[in-house]
Amino acid sequence: MKDRNGNKSSWRVRRKFMFIVSGFCMAIIFFILYSGIDTKPAESAMTMSFVCLASIVSSYVFGATWEDISKNKSNETNYPDIN
Repeated sequence: MKDRNGNKSSWRVRRKFMFIVSGFCMAIIFFILYSGIDTKPAESAMTMSFVCLASIVSSYVFGATWEDISKNKSNETNYPDIN
């Protein structure tokens, strides 16, 4: 699948970005839990990391669904009924 990005698929780029950001969020959560930091900024960072992970998953699923629907609509052809 070629896209505007040259020879790279747009989904390949999206997945790479998603994995990088998800890994960063999980590293923050692991560090806070492992080190036992119990401050309000650490609590806020952990909460926002979970929110970020949830938004990544939901936008990834929504984007894939949206693309599938638009591809199906563009592939439909209007043939007359032969009855």
